[in-house]
Amino acid sequence: MRTEVRKKTYYDLDGRMYVLENTKMLMRLFGKFKDGSIFKFTKTISDCDRKGEEVELRVLEGSNYTAAVAEVTLPSKGDDSDVVYMCLRDGAATSFTLQGDYTDGTGQNVHNWMQIKLVSRPIPLWAHILIIAVLLMLSALFSGLNLGLLSLDKTDLKVIINTGSQRERSQASKIVPVRNHGNFLLCCLVFSNVLVNTILTIMMDSVIPGSGTWETVALTTLAIVLIGEILPQAVCSRYGLAVGAETILITKFFMLVSFPLAYPVGKLLDKILGEEIGAVYTRDRLKELLKVTRDQHGLETEEMGIISGALEMKTKTVKDIMTPLDDIFMLPVEASFDFDILTEIECRGYTRIPIYEGVRANVVAIINVKQLTLVDLKVAAPVKSLVDFYKTDLFFVFENEKLDFMFRSFREGSRGHMAFVQKLNDEGPGDPRYETIGLVTMEDVLEELLQAEIYDENDVGRSHGKSGTQKTIKSLPYTYRKTRPAVHISPQLSLAATQYLVTCKTYSTDERIRSNFRLMGTSIHVVKLPKQISLLHPDESTVFLYEAGKPSDVFTMLIEGKVRVEVGKERLAYDGGPFTTFGVNLLMPKSEGVVGVVKSSISRTGRDKLTYIPDYTVKALGDLHVLKLTYRKYRQACTATEQERLYSNNPQKAAEKPDWAEEIAAILDAND
Repeated sequence: MRTEVRKKTYYDLDGRMYVLENTKMLMRLFGKFKDGSIFKFTKTISDCDRKGEEVELRVLEGSNYTAAVAEVTLPSKGDDSDVVYMCLRDGAATSFTLQGDYTDGTGQNVHNWMQIKLVSRPIPLWAHILIIAVLLMLSALFSGLNLGLLSLDKTDLKVIINTGSQRERSQASKIVPVRNHGNFLLCCLVFSNVLVNTILTIMMDSVIPGSGTWETVALTTLAIVLIGEILPQAVCSRYGLAVGAETILITKFFMLVSFPLAYPVGKLLDKILGEEIGAVYTRDRLKELLKVTRDQHGLETEEMGIISGALEMKTKTVKDIMTPLDDIFMLPVEASFDFDILTEIECRGYTRIPIYEGVRANVVAIINVKQLTLVDLKVAAPVKSLVDFYKTDLFFVFENEKLDFMFRSFREGSRGHMAFVQKLNDEGPGDPRYETIGLVTMEDVLEELLQAEIYDENDVGRSHGKSGTQKTIKSLPYTYRKTRPAVHISPQLSLAATQYLVTCKTYSTDERIRSNFRLMGTSIHVVKLPKQISLLHPDESTVFLYEAGKPSDVFTMLIEGKVRVEVGKERLAYDGGPFTTFGVNLLMPKSEGVVGVVKSSISRTGRDKLTYIPDYTVKALGDLHVLKLTYRKYRQACTATEQERLYSNNPQKAAEKPDWAEEIAAILDAND
């Protein structure tokens, strides 16, 4: 006979077969068989008819009834005997016959090669299952640590130790000593995992009696893949730090056990591959890291912009952010600091004005607005005289200078906060020469650092060197507006009156025009007292600007002089001086809460006319300069301002219509 079971079966020198008890196996028998033969085991030589499991033999085709197979289950090893014998009964017979027996001087015996010796398990079944469970857990641990620990490089652990929570710092501190031996740790985990999986396969094979090799392999593979690989790696990929710290003692124990094999291999890998280096982040990688972890790191957009800008400071050049030479507000050295020039400077809003001689590229000095505080406006001071007096040192840099250098230079302040950008021009005949092509300031560098535009209350429109966009554009300076004043007043007083109306929300309620309100010189008038009125008795004045109950169609602002105002039936009086206004209701006919009544009437020209009925009386106490505006004139100023902003904010549109300034002047000069 021969066992077909795919289990390890061994024989002694006498040919006796040794098999684990209760094993289910397939036996192949050789001899003479008939159809319907029955097979069973017995532990007693003398009694084959004792009750037991009976199995019908299956004669193999083509064997001429000399070979048959039977699926049998070996009995348990009992106290009476640990050897079983085979009994066979033909289909027509009524009793079983012992197989392989013979008679000698000692009585009836059975040949050793026809006996099966039953073998007990070396350890109990419950201990066997417990060992398998422990091996599965170790397999899972080694597989998870292989991914969890090795995915934490040295750089990550250092970052966690310095910036993590108290718990994370403690966990990282436990792992660092082990993680520093990268290849040794790798070899230890791999060797331990392979050893545990091998033992696990053997134990699984022995704990499942009667199963074949393929069944054992399939079951073991399924257990190792699900419990020993997928599940632990899924956990340790997210919680590798915590799992590694809690199992660090087990890891050190197996490192000690596998030291004779794992340490030499780890050292060999160190020699071949080099020592492990933690993750290194370049500038580009750091910026990309911020982008891909946008939803996790909790940084605001402004904070990300500042970090990105700081990382780019060493890679960007001044050429990337400079203001081109054509977009710079400059003054020629031949100019003079008269009122018109100073007004334009105030409108532009700059504090440092470059001065050029001949061509714009030939910058010779910088004038700081603070240096103009001592200039006498009555005498137009030549620009050249201030240039010669202050002798400002200019700061020139090449177009390929890095922004980090510019930031340090501007921060030190020894060379100012403005630098002119030059390039080497080797085109054309002659020797190469340096050519000024643009301007860079401390504000430009800070904007690049912050990755955002910096605005202030005096910021004016200028093309940005990087984006080409423009900041908010103001209207033209007061001195550029085409007006023909009927009464001459000083330009300083005219500008002050305009600025008063611009900044006072009470009078310029339209947000579209409030910051660009125009003061029409043609609306300034002189009011003189009659000669017979003595200046010693101004109360006797009969020159009234407003009379209570009498309609008026003008808004009035006192520029110079003094008036007496009497209000109500009680004739409560007070005196008003420069920049006192009357008839505000006329400019705001639709506003709520105003005093007086605004009525609409038809003038002689056929146009709609607004009149205002005051409840107060205003009379002159001396010669006056007043600004008088009708509602229609006020709307003309608003329309002109809107048109001016349209052309100022759209250089292309202004270029298409070069006479736009005359168009605005025509709007202002239109008669009521």
